Amino acid sequence: MLKEMLKAVIVNISWWYVGKYQKKFSPIVIGVAGSIGKTGTKRVIAKTLEASKRVAWQDGNYNDIVTVPLIFFGQKEPSVYNPIGWMLVFFHMTLGLYTKTPAEIVVVELGTDSPGQIANFNDRIILDYAVVTAISYEHMQNFTDIHHVAQEELSIAKYSKKLYIGKQIEDDGFASKLPDYSTYGGSNKDRLSVSYSSQDVKVKSEDNSYSFKTKLAGPHQFDSLVISIELAEKLGISKEKIILALEAITPMPGRMQLLSGKDSSLLIDDTYNSSPEAVKAALDYLYARKQNHKIAVLGNMNEMGDISKQLHTEVGEYCDPVKLSEIITIGPDANEYLAEAATKVGCKVRTMNSPIEIGNYLAGLDLKDHAILFKGSQNKVFLEEAVKLVLNNPEDKSKLVRQSSYWLAEKSKQFEGIK
Repeated sequence: MLKEMLKAVIVNISWWYVGKYQKKFSPIVIGVAGSIGKTGTKRVIAKTLEASKRVAWQDGNYNDIVTVPLIFFGQKEPSVYNPIGWMLVFFHMTLGLYTKTPAEIVVVELGTDSPGQIANFNDRIILDYAVVTAISYEHMQNFTDIHHVAQEELSIAKYSKKLYIGKQIEDDGFASKLPDYSTYGGSNKDRLSVSYSSQDVKVKSEDNSYSFKTKLAGPHQFDSLVISIELAEKLGISKEKIILALEAITPMPGRMQLLSGKDSSLLIDDTYNSSPEAVKAALDYLYARKQNHKIAVLGNMNEMGDISKQLHTEVGEYCDPVKLSEIITIGPDANEYLAEAATKVGCKVRTMNSPIEIGNYLAGLDLKDHAILFKGSQNKVFLEEAVKLVLNNPEDKSKLVRQSSYWLAEKSKQFEGIK
């Protein structure tokens, strides 16, 4: 009760400051939502626009009603029980209104884990541009079905002047009730082509053709390049500056990050989180790689609620025994349902109970001419710890997700051997 009361006070004051900021400076506000890929898409958009604009954004997960206002002012979130910390935040917000150079563009991420959270921004912010990346199963302990998820994510349209949605959303029939929108990425091959071997990208916009190399990997990452170009052009950024910005963008830890493994193997580090569509997209990327031997390490998809068995089974059935040398699973539902389904379609499957066990197993193999996908999430999985044991350069562990002392301590409570 006390926490909710304090939170309500903080929210009301913070958004009052946002209202003042928007009224005084009139920045362009871009919001990114979606079941998967929203943090990476937000990041690519922001870094592209930074090529010639002052952009306020946060390179992390400030995406709820408490933390989004902090992005406008470049502030960090104190504990809700830290009144002095919040007083300092409000002091700096005041300074931001009167003494600091304002942002021309603000890029925010809007997240949800239960119904109504996206709509809750409706009375607080107007978005000049909204981007919804994809609709996929997420937090299914709180949503009744995939249509409920779509309704939640697409409620962003109520407070957006211009809405862009990933082409998959339209293809899957979720956009039928939207009054007006544009699509990007997905099945539109005329707009985007990518060479997985060389990371060469070609993108066609309404006005230009772009050709450049990217350090990003995976379908949702590539789609983020398309929408970033679209927005950058609308906001007056030159083709040359857009290309320079896009070529400089590096992957985020745990989000389709390509790393060098032992024996010159390729490690695809997608360990941050996991959901059905994200796993399938990552598998498609693995299948397209040139290496002759491919291993998929697939962790539990957490928070899938009552349909977890169904979803893990679907992912197992998606695994291709012709393209995969081996599958390794970790986590209760992955070990039971995903592993069983993958075995039935003809895949060679190993079930394991620890990321350290997985890492040690892989480290003992000859991994020459191998590509290995690590697709996981947090509790009972933490596959970044398996990646750590097969890196070609041990110093690359600094590039992995969840390596703070806090996270290492949390992981040590679940698994032995975490360092």
